Amino acid sequence: MLCLSSGCGLLLDLSPPDETAPMHDASSDAHDASSDARAAIDAIAPLLDASQDAGTLDAGTACRARAAPAPSLGAWVTGDIVNMDACGAPSLDVGFRCKSYTICTIEQTCSYFTPSDNLGHLQSSERTYYDATTTEPRAVMLSIATGADSLCGDPPITIAPGEFLRVEEASGRVLDVWLPAWTGVTTKLYIGDDGRTYWDTSRTSLAGAPP
Repeated sequence: MLCLSSGCGLLLDLSPPDETAPMHDASSDAHDASSDARAAIDAIAPLLDASQDAGTLDAGTACRARAAPAPSLGAWVTGDIVNMDACGAPSLDVGFRCKSYTICTIEQTCSYFTPSDNLGHLQSSERTYYDATTTEPRAVMLSIATGADSLCGDPPITIAPGEFLRVEEASGRVLDVWLPAWTGVTTKLYIGDDGRTYWDTSRTSLAGAPP
């Protein structure tokens, strides 16, 4: 100790530091924080992935139509859809879950909330594809109907000419399903093997085709 004032009312401690005292390791804190953040991300990753069957399509990104297949008078026959994407149909973006876009066989009801009654569906303004049942290959159709959010009030939609839904089968085949220039609330479209759509099951009344 060193006395700095009369009476030594003010003392200055000049003794060396106690080298046995534990020192705070800032680098260890940084490492622990990084580990905690990584653990939190790893914990929620399965929850984010579980809701979406991604297939091979880049959902949510605007896309150009694929080369149209050769014209065909036959029905599109499938029993397993692994993805759908509204990238070619901006008119379907009418509000979060206000409308549903469902593919089913012509024997099913196309009820999106009953998995056994459809092959898969999309909700408007949402990227997630909801996979459903797998069946023996059958002729299929597309249903445009009310969505999961009842507060939307089931609004009408107006589809512009040249819009399409992109659909992928389990086989890897990707088909652009052409939508009609149409305004309405609910409809069903019967899909040809070339992606054209029709108003009737016999596919004589054309609804949507490549421009």
